Amino acid sequence: MSLVSALLAGLLAMVLAACDPGNSPRQTVDYPEMDSPAFQNYQAQCSECHVPPRTTAHTAPEWPSVIARMQQHRVQRRIAPMMAADMTVVRDYLVRNAATAEGS
Repeated sequence: MSLVSALLAGLLAMVLAACDPGNSPRQTVDYPEMDSPAFQNYQAQCSECHVPPRTTAHTAPEWPSVIARMQQHRVQRRIAPMMAADMTVVRDYLVRNAATAEGS
């Protein structure tokens, strides 16, 4: 076997091992209030485009502008914007569970 073939075989083995779910631990994100309707609304709204970020990704004052920016992304992607009532629930959930100024 040539050096190139050996390197390619080794690389292929590493790629296949990385794809084996038994070789890597599942990463789960624990969110606050996961049993609440507010969390369910947050998860439903935000998972249409991406994994919902941790509530501590931003501080309470930052979340409203993040939500507004995500509304714009929804419109750009031709996804229906959140209804005002849903947006209020999501905002309140995120603000209630946001990072503190010290960075919790």
